[in-house]
Amino acid sequence: MGLISAVRNCFPNTDLRGCFFHFSQIIWRKVQKERLVKKYGNSEIFSLQLRMLKSLAFVPSDEISEYYNSLCSIFDDYGMLKIANWFVKNYIGKFDEPPTHHPSFWSVHSNVEM
Repeated sequence: MGLISAVRNCFPNTDLRGCFFHFSQIIWRKVQKERLVKKYGNSEIFSLQLRMLKSLAFVPSDEISEYYNSLCSIFDDYGMLKIANWFVKNYIGKFDEPPTHHPSFWSVHSNVEM
């Protein structure tokens, strides 16, 4: 986050974007921190839901919140709900709290050619 802030301060007109690799890596680190690696390897449903969460990066940034809410309706596992709560706080935003990383930064939708 420090590097991003520094670049924005020095080059205010620069369009900064995240990449899918690092986005996925951050989510994986959260899975590790929450000690859910075994569950990821053993539960087909949990691993699928986690991959679905990561796939939000391919949705247009102005539609991510809507897709996230749809995804949350299928999350019924405590571990997945924990990841989802962390994700919304940091990557989508809750109520009047802006996210740490705005969807326009981490969405790769505009980078993908169809």
